[in-house]
Amino acid sequence: MKIIGVDNWLHWVAWFIQSFIICLICIIMMTIMFTIKFNDHGKVINKSAPTVFFVFLLLYIISGIMFCFFLSTFFSKASTAAAGGGIIWYVTFIPFFFIPQNYEEMSLSLKSASCLIPNLGMALGSIVIGKFEGTDIGVHWDNLSKGASVDDDFCLGTVFIMMIINSIMYGFLTWYIENVFPGEFGTPLPWYFPVTRSYWCGSFKKVTTDDETMPLLNAQQEKPSEKFEKDPEGLDVGINIKNLVKIYHGETGK
Repeated sequence: MKIIGVDNWLHWVAWFIQSFIICLICIIMMTIMFTIKFNDHGKVINKSAPTVFFVFLLLYIISGIMFCFFLSTFFSKASTAAAGGGIIWYVTFIPFFFIPQNYEEMSLSLKSASCLIPNLGMALGSIVIGKFEGTDIGVHWDNLSKGASVDDDFCLGTVFIMMIINSIMYGFLTWYIENVFPGEFGTPLPWYFPVTRSYWCGSFKKVTTDDETMPLLNAQQEKPSEKFEKDPEGLDVGINIKNLVKIYHGETGK
């Protein structure tokens, strides 16, 4: 797609939309199954607002997609990325097995920093929702910034904020690494490219022909040699190309 001139941002947006739609269908089904009563056994999420639970899952899939985009920049082949990215994705969930028994001893900053990893943010958010369900109150928009108890200052609102932050962070890292290390089929930019004017505004230098080359070109146009095919006579021009140039990072050449 790079060869045919597709911009990188179109490539990433297309993948994001495809992944987001697939995940969105899943979380809609999950929200319905978790928050709606289907039988006499009750609901899984009994007291919390369904919209809060849905937004929680929505932010999780967005941060997860951006995290996977970030991982993909370290691989050059799709098969390797699928295997390596999948392993890394599940490895990031392993620390959660040590969180429940140490949750009370963890500081607010440590819990918040853990949310920078999407799977840990999902796990910690689930713990908060479970604690609120245990108090028979549930998580609602009016208590989103409150802890489940007076001894717990970690809230679901913090999880929301950290998921938004890590989505932006992984998106920025993906954009930066993709430009500095584009792989086999790209041209790397300098590490300081975000602060260069040419990257944001572009540049174009007019191609000029020196005095020695111009007479030769004129002579070739007026009198073709045996190395140049003569123009057909009596036919209409189908394609007429003039002043064809190719730009390499602002430098032009014929």
